[in-house]
Amino acid sequence: MPALSDGSFEQACIEIVEKLAIRKTADDEDPRQTVQRHLSSEAAGKWLLIVNNADDLELLFGCSDKPGGINKYLQVHKDGLILFTTRSQEVAVSVAGGDMVELHEMDLQEAKRFWGESLIRKELLHDEALTTTLLGKLTYLPLAITQAAAYINIKKVPIVEYLKRLDGTEQDVINLMSKEFPDNIRYPGS
Repeated sequence: MPALSDGSFEQACIEIVEKLAIRKTADDEDPRQTVQRHLSSEAAGKWLLIVNNADDLELLFGCSDKPGGINKYLQVHKDGLILFTTRSQEVAVSVAGGDMVELHEMDLQEAKRFWGESLIRKELLHDEALTTTLLGKLTYLPLAITQAAAYINIKKVPIVEYLKRLDGTEQDVINLMSKEFPDNIRYPGS
């Protein structure tokens, strides 16, 4: 479930309640409380909850203006595990203490494999030098690779054309990377 905002978290809870057909105790029950109650019950069985993009400490734990945060709905149960993904060291330590795994940047081989899985037109993989140049410009970042592959897949442009656009003005690059292309990786609007 996304932790981009309180609204995205609540919407994810609504979807969980619907998909798992969890009964509410009242028609106006907060969906976050419904999910919390369900995950704390034996009826839930064994479960894993992934809280994605948990980068905002105040959203997770609240602040003086808005105490509580979404963490109050994320209580550990003997049959469940909660995995947080975050780019924030402060959040990581706050939610996991020393029980965290730090992921490092992809290397060239991992980036090439990911690029190959993301492309529809596999013949584009034959030019090793061009592929290496492009992945280097994208600094092996999965999100940038996904965005580039989605653009190339949809627009059917050659890699060299995409590279020209990346080498354009700063505004050209911003326009290129800001375009929304469906990629099944990101949350809509993120």
